[in-house]
Amino acid sequence: MPTPSEFEIADFGGDTDDVTNSQGSSLYKTMTLEWSKPILWRRGHRAPDNPVEDPCVYAILRSHGNMTDGRRIEYIGLTRRPRARFANHATGRRVVKKYGEVHLVYAPVPVSGRNWETNQKRALEEIEHLLIWATWRHLVENERKLYTLPGMGQVRGNAWHIYNVGFPSELHMPKEIIYPWMLVR
Repeated sequence: MPTPSEFEIADFGGDTDDVTNSQGSSLYKTMTLEWSKPILWRRGHRAPDNPVEDPCVYAILRSHGNMTDGRRIEYIGLTRRPRARFANHATGRRVVKKYGEVHLVYAPVPVSGRNWETNQKRALEEIEHLLIWATWRHLVENERKLYTLPGMGQVRGNAWHIYNVGFPSELHMPKEIIYPWMLVR
């Protein structure tokens, strides 16, 4: 699809906090993802031990001498149980077998509230979909979720304002994601 031209962003006010419901609460859920420093995942070795214990989204990065753009995000995923996930990660092992260095970065997703377990699962899914959607052209290992956005399944999606903090700038991860927003002509 060509880049949209002659469009402008619909005027919702100066910030997502200005978009509120009748009670004055923001309709956008705000999430700051604080990404870890890259952890080396060596070929022939198990995944890095216990990088985090909290539910998180993560990215598997790879670099090798023939890549013109340095390190690249090869896979974005989510897990509610990192120990179990990284110990048994078929896609991760497939990426590690390729030529070059592989690193793992992760960002905990803190979710609380009355139905925290349901909310956490849903938040992880939606955030993962948005990260995949925002970086799709660089991903080579995300087969299933490349063309899915929150709200395209059985459960409607939420509005999100996501800040990515600490992610290496050369890796093409946006600093902010606002979903949904509207372009008008």
